[in-house]
Amino acid sequence: MVFFCYPTAVMKIIPKIIIVAMLVVMGLVLWQMSMQISALESQINDITQTTDQAFLATGYISDFGTDINEIRELLLLPTKDYSLIDEENTETDEEDEVITNMFKYISDVSDSIRASQVIFELDTFFNSAETKALLAEKGLSREEGNYLIKDASSIKIIEISVSDSGYCNIETYFGEVITTEGTSAEAISEFENTINNLDSIKEKINKVESARATLKTILYESGAAHDALTAKGMWTDTETDGELSFDYNLVNQDQAVLATVSLSKEDPTFITWGTSGGEKQQMDIDAIKMAELINGLNSGTILENKIAENKTKMESLLQDAGFQTALLDNGLNMSSAREDDAGISYDITDSTGAVLSTVYVDKKTGKVMVKTADGSSVMELISAVSDDFGKKKLWICPNHYLIMGVA
Repeated sequence: MVFFCYPTAVMKIIPKIIIVAMLVVMGLVLWQMSMQISALESQINDITQTTDQAFLATGYISDFGTDINEIRELLLLPTKDYSLIDEENTETDEEDEVITNMFKYISDVSDSIRASQVIFELDTFFNSAETKALLAEKGLSREEGNYLIKDASSIKIIEISVSDSGYCNIETYFGEVITTEGTSAEAISEFENTINNLDSIKEKINKVESARATLKTILYESGAAHDALTAKGMWTDTETDGELSFDYNLVNQDQAVLATVSLSKEDPTFITWGTSGGEKQQMDIDAIKMAELINGLNSGTILENKIAENKTKMESLLQDAGFQTALLDNGLNMSSAREDDAGISYDITDSTGAVLSTVYVDKKTGKVMVKTADGSSVMELISAVSDDFGKKKLWICPNHYLIMGVA
């Protein structure tokens, strides 16, 4: 009996053990989950606090930006957008760029279509038998591939060009420029108007060309003005065909523009003389008068002007009472100038007449130089003198020294 009862008792106890074990496991799981939840709550609190701080900082920045803009308004400066969050615009910069470029592309396509249409219309007009016959009758020609109309002397009568946007630019000999509204009709009308008034237009052009030829002879070939230019080492640079005038720059050996002569296309009865200093005057096309103006120009190069300037300064010292007193007090003398191909020299001598050094204006550089009597040492004047604080000697020759400062 005992053998069979033991298993029955055990069987009754086992379910209770299992239940207790399951409860213990479930308790452990719940405890672990509660710990994880607690940790997550802590992290969420940290994130929330950081977010709140970020929004608070954003508010501070926004308020600061508002204050800055108020100050900028008081200073009459443009305001700026200091906001960090754009609540209205939710598109990215990339999306904005695509949209903007699409609008531009559509506009470019439209311009291209308009330009192609205008070119087609102009080609049709100028390639027509009627237009070709009209040009031949008037002694005019058109260059292949463009709309430049010239006379038998290759002088431009009218020129039509088409922009990338399809607008026509019409330019006449006289510099007049007309821009159409994107059709060929106005350009063709202007061409026809030019042909109808060709005789009067050519008469006016001939007056300009006659004055132009006279002026070019005066400036480039012979006469008083040309001789004056040559004497001063100057010449007239290449003619410039400007919008409203033909311009001639008068230049020196440095190719610096000293004056400009301009012949108006609208009224060729006079010229305008203008100097590099901004002075202007109108005058007749007169070689004698022009020569007088040319003679009044300083045609010296930068080097020549520098040499002349430093020579003037050195010469002024010979007449300066204060400088002469300084020489006398130090038992020195400075000779008058002697000039050769190398420079303009002034000897510094002692009371016996012995040359201590030579100060000269170098003709290669225009600088004022100092050299010893035997020529063994040469330097710029600015380097040969002492400053107020250093221990520098002003050398004069190997056997004579003037101590400047502390030796």
